[in-house]
Amino acid sequence: YDKFACEADEEGFHELAEQLRAVAAIEKHHEERYRALLPHVEAAEVFRKSGFSVWECRNGGHIVIGTDNTPDEQTVKAKKDVTAETGLGTITIQGATMTETSNITMTAGSDKDSYEQGTAAGNFIIRDDGKLESGAGITLNGRYGDIEITDRIQARTDLAINVAGQGDVSVGTDVNVSNIVSISTEKGSIAVGHAVNAEEGSVSMTTGSGDVLLGKDVTAEKDVAIVSGKGNIVIGDVTT
Repeated sequence: YDKFACEADEEGFHELAEQLRAVAAIEKHHEERYRALLPHVEAAEVFRKSGFSVWECRNGGHIVIGTDNTPDEQTVKAKKDVTAETGLGTITIQGATMTETSNITMTAGSDKDSYEQGTAAGNFIIRDDGKLESGAGITLNGRYGDIEITDRIQARTDLAINVAGQGDVSVGTDVNVSNIVSISTEKGSIAVGHAVNAEEGSVSMTTGSGDVLLGKDVTAEKDVAIVSGKGNIVIGDVTT
């Protein structure tokens, strides 16, 4: 990249040269992280630790956890927290991501400034035997992108799914937590085709502009709040 940047400068493409140097800095950071991870790969210890496990990519790029169509694959397992973040890419969960006592927190699309519809440009995809199981809470924060969940998601305490800007949320699996279920998007639809249960807490589903589609039972010990600022609320006969 440095060589290309120098050539771009020589040819008068100074803005391109700066972009190439920025990419070089990002790739250097990635190289350092991957070299630090290499001994754990060689020792077959990747993502299976008794302590704190973090996978982070703040500058962009996709994060894929697990392998397509590999049942019961425990890809990420931590005693404490699991955190994943990407500024521009998509987080795809195809294997089991689990914590024993603490939270799972994932953020995708935090640097996006426009919306593209569809899975390819989405924030989160949980499918192909992928699952999230947390000994505490699960938080999925997206921005300008869709969230598609077709496989298992289970939190011992709270589940929070939030989309800033624009994006649809589709949940095609049962959701069962002990405390609070909160699903929100500023602009987009929320479609839940399976049962939602907050054993001791409340359920909240809110969209600023879009439909809320509920296909099965929604139960809570406390309140159930379903709000659409501009759109329809449909209960029953929903397929996701």
